[in-house]
Amino acid sequence: MQSILGNKAQSHNAKFQYVNVMYTNADSLRNKTTELNIRLSSRCNNSEEIRIIAVIEVNSKVNSDSIEMCEYQLKGYDMFCNNQSPKEGRGLILYVKQELEATPVSFNVQFHESVWITIPTDANTKNSMLIGCIYRSPNSMDENNHQLLQLLKEVNNNKYASILILGDFNYPHIKTY
Repeated sequence: MQSILGNKAQSHNAKFQYVNVMYTNADSLRNKTTELNIRLSSRCNNSEEIRIIAVIEVNSKVNSDSIEMCEYQLKGYDMFCNNQSPKEGRGLILYVKQELEATPVSFNVQFHESVWITIPTDANTKNSMLIGCIYRSPNSMDENNHQLLQLLKEVNNNKYASILILGDFNYPHIKTY
């Protein structure tokens, strides 16, 4: 387990020293919400509790039926989402435990398949951690790729205590080991 909020002396609350993060590509969350809830309830131990959940490809590739966002809500989590209409894209959701006091963040960039939040990392909330979830389509055009690079540059140029980026970049030339 890795601390993403700093050491115990810096963290505004010792229970936030370590934060478990879950990332998944749902390829349609509609039929997987029960499984997600079961997974979360099985981690009732406080040290194993998942406090941040990043979900990409919330919408189905084939089914364009709309769904009410309240159907995706998880008890005890704030939900931050983007592109929830299948016509707008595959959709992303960041779930954040309410006690982390997350705040949405937006950037002045035309890349739309992302969602960003900050969470305070100290008592004065002067320091914060930026957390982003990104989805890049495997069929992404050059202009969209350029906008993604602009987004990452803007994120990097802002002053945050730390940055965590999760997502699927669908880049075929990345070698994973």
